Amino acid sequence: MFLFTLTQEFVRQGTATESHAITLLRRAVRRGYDVEAAPDGSVAVNWTYRRFHPHDENRTLTEPRSLTLTPQILIRGLTETTRQDLELIQAAGDRARFETQSGRQVVTLGFHRIPPAASARLNERGFITDDHGRARLTLPALIAMHAQDHRTHTTIPQGWVRPSETGHASAAGLNRPGRRNGLLYSRTSAALCRCGDLSIHADTRDEARRRARDHRLTTTAQFIREALTT
Repeated sequence: MFLFTLTQEFVRQGTATESHAITLLRRAVRRGYDVEAAPDGSVAVNWTYRRFHPHDENRTLTEPRSLTLTPQILIRGLTETTRQDLELIQAAGDRARFETQSGRQVVTLGFHRIPPAASARLNERGFITDDHGRARLTLPALIAMHAQDHRTHTTIPQGWVRPSETGHASAAGLNRPGRRNGLLYSRTSAALCRCGDLSIHADTRDEARRRARDHRLTTTAQFIREALTT
């Protein structure tokens, strides 16, 4: 279950099931809205609404609008061990079942199983759910795993450097006496993603941050189109 907040001319709040949330996300991607996943399993959707000016049909008005979907149980503690258990459950598909063994509920994966304590922890923290006896990953868990896979960061610009350090063959630089003589100022910043598909240099850090955000939006849209089904 998700809590949603729709911000337009007014603010509307309510709840949405996983199926409804998937429908909303797929619709947002089809319409070309900006959709970004967060490590806590939430999703932010932003778009610009355009309408004709009420007094001038040759003009249009634009309004920023947004939709946030926040799971009732925020995803916390997505460690490497937890991630491995979730990937095992996901790979098992219909073979991942909830069973009671020695009075405790465990997740079985064919001939293997998730230990009782780990099974209980995954269930209580909102990573998995009981779907008519089948153990499956929740939508917030899938969103959090995707966000973890595409965690981005940008580097601090180098600042004052020697021309050779930026690839310039010329010895030209700041022509002033003192510590900065012969130096160039570099605002270049790199944008990198954990997935390895983003590794670029931008002229400024703001530009690097924009490129990193564009990467997150693109990969989130791809994730919604390919990985999420109702």
